[in-house]
Amino acid sequence: MLYLAGIQALALDARYQLARLKKAGYNFELLMPTGGLAKNQLLLTEHTNILNMPAATPEERESMLLSGAITGFVATGIYSSIEDAMSRYHDRIEPNQQPFDFYEKNTTHL
Repeated sequence: MLYLAGIQALALDARYQLARLKKAGYNFELLMPTGGLAKNQLLLTEHTNILNMPAATPEERESMLLSGAITGFVATGIYSSIEDAMSRYHDRIEPNQQPFDFYEKNTTHL
């Protein structure tokens, strides 16, 4: 239970930080975790639910390997840009509205 509470605390902090960035004019539509974060299904699920934002994980879950491959693909012309290469993802996790509604109702708004 403490593990879940810790993950939810991280997600609530991310929600707070993203709200501050949105007020500053930044826009976020999709979480794109890599490395260890992309391997933890519970962490991804809690973040997507609390942030009410989908997450997309790359097929290659090792971020160092992925970044090297992306750079190579762009250098050889397989992809036209780093952004184009990064737009390919393997899984997409959609948020569940019920947990988001709970946190929206029961947390302090900025």
